[in-house]
Amino acid sequence: MGDLWAPGRNVRFEEIDALIRALVTFEWAQGEPFRAIRERIRAVTVRPDLLPATTRPGRDRSNNAIKKAAIQLHAADVLQLVEQLAGFLAAAADVVDTNRARPAKHLLDNLAKTVGAGVPLHLVPLANLRIPALQRERLAELSASVDPRDASWENMPDLLDRPDVNVRPQDRERVEKLYWDRLTESGHTLRHDLLHPQATVITEAHHDTDVDEAYDDGPQTFDDWLRAAQNYDAEEQRTAWKELLTTLGVKVDMLGARCQQWGELQPVRVRIPDGEVKGGDLSEVSEELVICWRGMSDRASVLTSQGVASESRFVEPQHLLSRIAWTVHLHRVGEFPEHNLPDLLLDVLRANADPRLAEVPAEHT
Repeated sequence: MGDLWAPGRNVRFEEIDALIRALVTFEWAQGEPFRAIRERIRAVTVRPDLLPATTRPGRDRSNNAIKKAAIQLHAADVLQLVEQLAGFLAAAADVVDTNRARPAKHLLDNLAKTVGAGVPLHLVPLANLRIPALQRERLAELSASVDPRDASWENMPDLLDRPDVNVRPQDRERVEKLYWDRLTESGHTLRHDLLHPQATVITEAHHDTDVDEAYDDGPQTFDDWLRAAQNYDAEEQRTAWKELLTTLGVKVDMLGARCQQWGELQPVRVRIPDGEVKGGDLSEVSEELVICWRGMSDRASVLTSQGVASESRFVEPQHLLSRIAWTVHLHRVGEFPEHNLPDLLLDVLRANADPRLAEVPAEHT
C-alpha cells in the first residue's frame, strides 16, 4: 500500500478503483449507512493527468474530464459489489484444504458473512432474518447505541423493548427463537466435520490398559468425541475434557467447580463455564483458555473485542479439539520423536500454535 503513494508515481485507474472498492466494502461490512459511505467517497478527489489548457475549448475539455473523473457511488452498485465479493469469498472458503488451513477457511467464511450481510459478525444471524424494522443500518445503530458495560442487556433481543424500536410480535418471536436455539442442544450444534487425522482413535495415544478401559464404552475417535459432546451439559463437558486429556497422558486437576489445570510444571488453566459466556462473567476470567461450548453473548463478544479479559483465549470446542487431534497425529507419525505427547500437547495449547506450522518446541528434560 505504501508503494502506491510513492512520490512521483502515477497511480493507475485500476489501482484507484480497487482501493475504493476495498474501502467501500470494509465500511459496508461494519454496518456503516450507505449515505455516510457515499459522502466520504465523494470527498476523494481524483484529478486526471491533463496538459495545461490555454484556449476556451481546451479548458472546457479539461473541466469535462475532471467531472467525469469524479467518483459517483450508487446504492445498486454497492449492493452488486458486496454480493459478488461475498460469493467469491464463500467459494474461496469452500476450496480451502481444511487439513492444511482450517483457520483460513474459518476467516474466509466469516468475511463472506459480514460482507454479504453488511454488519459485524455477531449481528449477521439477525440481519439474515430480513426483518424490516431491523435492517442492517438499524441493527448497527442499535448495537452502537448501547454501552457494552451496561449489565441491563446481554443479547440484541434485550434491546427490542426500547420505545424507539418497533418490531412486530411475529418478528420478535423469530428473533427470540434464533437466540433460544443458539442456547440449546438443537440450535448450538458443534461442527463435527473434522477430517483426517481427527478421526484417529483416541486411545492409541496412550497404552495404559486401565486408562483405555475407561473408553471402552465411550468415544473411540476424536470425531466420535465431538459428536457426543454436543449433547452434554456443563458438568458432563468438564468430565469429558478431563477424561480426554487424562487419556492422552496429561495430568488434570480441578480448580474449583468450573476450572481445571492441565499439566504440572507449566500448566494450562482452563475454564469451562456453566453455559453461554456472558458479559458479567468476564470479570471472573483469569484462565488462559475458556471453552465456549455454548458460545458468547453479544455483550461479551463486544467486550472481548475491546480488550476485556485480553489475557484469556475464548475458543470453541471444535477448534481446541482440532489442535489436540493434529498434535496427537503428528506425534504418532514421528514428527516430534524427542518429545513426549503430554508435554507436546501443553506446548501447543500454551502457545496457541498450529502443530502443522509450529517449530519443534525445546526438548523437555
